[in-house]
Amino acid sequence: MTSRHTRVGAQPRKARKADWPKWVIDPDTVHLFEHNGDKMMLDIASGMVVEFSDFAYEFLSLCVGKTWPEVIRIVGDKYPGVTAEQMRETLDGLKARGLFKRPRRFSDWHREQRIRQLWQHRPRRLQLVIAQCCNLSCVYCYMEKNQSNARRLLMSREQAFQALDHLIKRSGRRRDLQVTFFGGEPLLNFERIKEVVQYSKEMEKKHHKQFIFELITNGTLLGGEIAEFVSEHDMLLFVSLDGWKEMHNKQRPSISGEDHHETILKNAQYMDQEYKRRKSRNTVKVRANLTPEFHDVKAVVEYLESRGFTTIGISAIQDLPYSEGRTPGALPQEQALELGNDIEQMLLRGFERVKAGKSPSPYAGKMLHKMICSLSDYHSTLGIRCGVGRNTNAVDVDGNIYPCHRYVNMENYILGNTKIGLDPKKTKAYYRKLIEATRRTCSDCWIRQFCAGGCPWERSAPDGTICAPISSECEHRRRGVEKALWLRKELRKANPKLFDAWTRVGSDNHDSLDALEWSDPSTPLSERV
Repeated sequence: MTSRHTRVGAQPRKARKADWPKWVIDPDTVHLFEHNGDKMMLDIASGMVVEFSDFAYEFLSLCVGKTWPEVIRIVGDKYPGVTAEQMRETLDGLKARGLFKRPRRFSDWHREQRIRQLWQHRPRRLQLVIAQCCNLSCVYCYMEKNQSNARRLLMSREQAFQALDHLIKRSGRRRDLQVTFFGGEPLLNFERIKEVVQYSKEMEKKHHKQFIFELITNGTLLGGEIAEFVSEHDMLLFVSLDGWKEMHNKQRPSISGEDHHETILKNAQYMDQEYKRRKSRNTVKVRANLTPEFHDVKAVVEYLESRGFTTIGISAIQDLPYSEGRTPGALPQEQALELGNDIEQMLLRGFERVKAGKSPSPYAGKMLHKMICSLSDYHSTLGIRCGVGRNTNAVDVDGNIYPCHRYVNMENYILGNTKIGLDPKKTKAYYRKLIEATRRTCSDCWIRQFCAGGCPWERSAPDGTICAPISSECEHRRRGVEKALWLRKELRKANPKLFDAWTRVGSDNHDSLDALEWSDPSTPLSERV
């Protein structure tokens, strides 16, 4: 009687060709990586994240992109005590858990289905570019670069109301709607903002809607009557403040030559305290941009936190793929790498505090939360990850409709106007270009389910072409996802309750595989999973 176990080096059982896939583990199905000394694998189709022992990681690495006979020979030479049957049994066990399936490939049919879904979506948000002018001249401002602010125009009452009517009609039965006041500097048209809010209240009763309002401002005019109005209507409030005085004034100079830094700082602090006094759920979010001259993220965060702010956004200006030469204010590659390392260290320090049962700094805590939760949204939207052109649109002073505020004054991206609505042909053509660009440049990238090519506007050239993302930026994003996957795995181990609260996943979710480990070669493979 022959044993059902075949020793490596001996002739394996005769298998039908149907038993042998082209690869034991298809290279397109997994991403193996190491971070902070831990060896991990992302199963690309499912999003499962698995941590492995050194041996298991090496074993799987030897299986990726190899045929079954090659795996038997290579593993057998390296580990003579492991049988072919044990290898097959182990891999079959992992496959039974849902690993190693080929990721979904999107066909033209899927593309057209997605375009129909995007077109039929009922949006909840409209960005009113209520002032195409500004009292600052920021060195990196895209509204300055595309000449939107140079128009020096304010939106009329008729146009503003027409834009709201468009949102109400387009939103269908959706009840909760949001209007974002944008610019330029929207508070240069404060009287119109008041009229829009009043008109919205009238429309709420007529159409059974509920409006909330958002204000994106440079903070220079955010005082007195304006501050009272913003607070009274509990607006979501974003104030641009680029750190300390020297940094801010260098990057966000006033057109008149005035020094606005102290005014902006005091206005933002007052509004933050006002929201607390009113027991609002909102806080003021301050946002700073980093440039080659000022790129010390730790210093900027510490400055803003020391001024009492708890909701902080930090962004680095990036090169655009269609720019001739360096994009104004963009970080060079070495500074971008340095920034990534600095942010990682801040997150690690924050994570150590979480593990110790302490609160991290406001910025580190929110970044940890955002990074870990972003991995829960794993289903690609075929090149459109944000609400661009789907859950939001932007309207300029003439009533032209754009995919979002960053496209304003780019004629090749006008999707319609508020008088007649979105043009289905132009809107669907925009979706199709984004989807096709993503399929062309991202279909073989292992983070495509998380990234889908990044911000659409950053890839949208003025002539209407959707460009491929810059390769260095793609590599930066891939490293970022590896860090996030590691942090997610570590948080689950260290604080399961917080993990569940942040991600809203139950114990039966596929993330239960986060704890899957294999032991050393002395343990039979069949017992390692």
